[in-house]
Amino acid sequence: MGQILKSTLIISLVALLTWEATGAFFSDAEESGANVFAAGTLDLKVDNEDGPLSVKVTLQGLRPSSGYGDPIEIEMRNAGSLDGKAYLKFKDIVEEENGITEPEQDAYETTGVVNDIASKILVKVGYKGSVVENNALLAGIENYDIDLGDLDAAETATLELYFHLDKNAGNEYQSDRCYFSIEFRLEQQS
Repeated sequence: MGQILKSTLIISLVALLTWEATGAFFSDAEESGANVFAAGTLDLKVDNEDGPLSVKVTLQGLRPSSGYGDPIEIEMRNAGSLDGKAYLKFKDIVEEENGITEPEQDAYETTGVVNDIASKILVKVGYKGSVVENNALLAGIENYDIDLGDLDAAETATLELYFHLDKNAGNEYQSDRCYFSIEFRLEQQS
């Protein structure tokens, strides 16, 4: 019995000394309040407008040619706080006859009625001084996402659109016209 009491006393003494050696008597805690998580933003401005946008392209009196005229310049700005990637899409093409001239009527006698002027309009797209799409037929790039490139947070870039009627467009295209929409899009970079 004495051995058990002696062993219990030794174990208790060792436990007390261990707690004394490792136990902390001082402590300090700090608290940080009002912590915030906030999502970043993407906010595309086109010529300083939000949608719906005004008409950006109106070209009258097109004639067959081998070169592009002056560009239509459009300013794109990322007014958000996140870097993005800019895209452009031509869509909703509607072609129509806008009256038939005598030379056009004569051409129709051999070709039949042709109402596809978008297949003869060539497009060139420039962005930040580089060509990103060149000599594409408008009808061929309908609903196609054109990757313009980066548009970082708070950055402004110039988009240049060039159009011309193919030099091989015949009389069957006289007075024809087409309408289309342009979608400007900004997506978050991963």
